[in-house]
Amino acid sequence: MEYLKCIVKETLRLHAPILIGQATAMSAKLRGYDIPPKTLVLINSWAIQRDPKLWDKPEEFPQIDLQATTRKKLNLPPSPPKLPIIGNVHQLGAALHRVFQALSEKLLSQRRVQAFQFVREEEVANMVGKIRLSGVNRAAVDLTEMFSVISNNIISATTLGRVYEGEGFVLVSQDMFIGGDNTATTMEWAMAELVKNPSMMKKAQEEVRRVVGEKSKIDETHINQMEYLKCIVKESLRLHAPAMIPRATTTGTKLEGYDIPAKTIVIINSWAIQRDPKSWDRPEEFIPERFANVSVDFHGQHNQFIPFGGGRRGCPGIGFAAIEVEYVLANLLYWFDWKLPDCGRGEDLDMSDVYKLVIRKKFPLHLVTVPVMRSS
Repeated sequence: MEYLKCIVKETLRLHAPILIGQATAMSAKLRGYDIPPKTLVLINSWAIQRDPKLWDKPEEFPQIDLQATTRKKLNLPPSPPKLPIIGNVHQLGAALHRVFQALSEKLLSQRRVQAFQFVREEEVANMVGKIRLSGVNRAAVDLTEMFSVISNNIISATTLGRVYEGEGFVLVSQDMFIGGDNTATTMEWAMAELVKNPSMMKKAQEEVRRVVGEKSKIDETHINQMEYLKCIVKESLRLHAPAMIPRATTTGTKLEGYDIPAKTIVIINSWAIQRDPKSWDRPEEFIPERFANVSVDFHGQHNQFIPFGGGRRGCPGIGFAAIEVEYVLANLLYWFDWKLPDCGRGEDLDMSDVYKLVIRKKFPLHLVTVPVMRSS
């Protein structure tokens, strides 16, 4: 099949699949610039294989693509110029990670979540011990850092079999498991809102302490009795959506006069959706009670509340993240009282946010703790 082979070759010429990375074996000069040895350079095979000095009619495929010539010209929305092969991906600023369904079934099913209860209990006990030590030393606790550490420790222990420490692993784990960053951010926002609203903090503490009593340890089964705590977590996820969700359109559609082709990557602005006054009463205020005695939940069945996405493409780690956030917050509220350093007032707490792959507090959350003495 000689002609078939020619088609394959011509396809590879006209549509080079990838730019090739090579390291220089020795130093060289290129247009007056010094190129040291072992410099990583990209060979632009796409441009080389369309060079008119080497190819006759380099932009043409030998056979006319009838479908392409009859295709309707679309009125696409304005956008920056695309690059060959990668399109506009480089302009998004960061890689968009996807979690495979097979991994979710293996690692994040409800049974697996329950199986790792001992990991959460151990890591939370370590966290409580460190916070107690800070209280003895009268030092402010960096909760932003502490939430990041415990989230990464739990992910490390459950996925890799042991806890790995150090900044290098934290960076790698954030690339591999973006959900850990979302979880830490949610805990940070929840504690910030409670400090800013002392009456809500008191109400949550009273509920947690009433449910647990004078026990020396909180059991995860206690969490199901903490309705107000669950409302706090939901309201934190609503007011401070941790991430904007990328999706690919399955079919072509029209949006405000523009054609949106199938397979276009779109960003679902859950932050704006969850603050829409058409869907929420007083949307800019932190009101956990709005979730009391209502069926609205974060499992993706209510389009006005989608912190984890929705439908079949929702985040598979919902169960894992929810119990971690609730269990950590329950322990913080049970064992300690909290206040701002230097007798600061909660209403003055800076709640500015910043987008760094997730939407997090612009400034770290530092709080002073007062341990609550309990009988063993």
